[in-house]
Amino acid sequence: MQAENDLWQGNLKSVSNVLEFWQKLQKDWYKLEPIFMHSADIKANLHETAKKFEGVNDNFKSVIEEFQNSETVVEACVVDGRVAMLKEMIGLMNECKRELDAYLDEKKKKFPRFYFIANQTLLDILSKGNNPGEVAK
Repeated sequence: MQAENDLWQGNLKSVSNVLEFWQKLQKDWYKLEPIFMHSADIKANLHETAKKFEGVNDNFKSVIEEFQNSETVVEACVVDGRVAMLKEMIGLMNECKRELDAYLDEKKKKFPRFYFIANQTLLDILSKGNNPGEVAK
């Protein structure tokens, strides 16, 4: 009985850890996916970072698929190495964010008026720079 309780407690701890890291990863992925996957400017100027993000994106989508194919949340979360994989993906995502922020800082140095624009708006402008009609919207 005690062994069963210990197993159940371990499983619940795993679920809690996975959900915590998953929430962080999903929040960052949601913000960065349109930037790195759909912005030609970012892909051209941050090629290596975009490739790094593509790897995270592929892993993220494969984990989503594994979760969908699992019978229960516990089954999806107690997979060996799941927490380590999520931590690694979060680390790579943080690297992508830092490199993106450095890129935006360089743009702001070249065009000081950009300092008064939120980073998301600046990314929209940069990604639509070849289409002035889209920037004006």
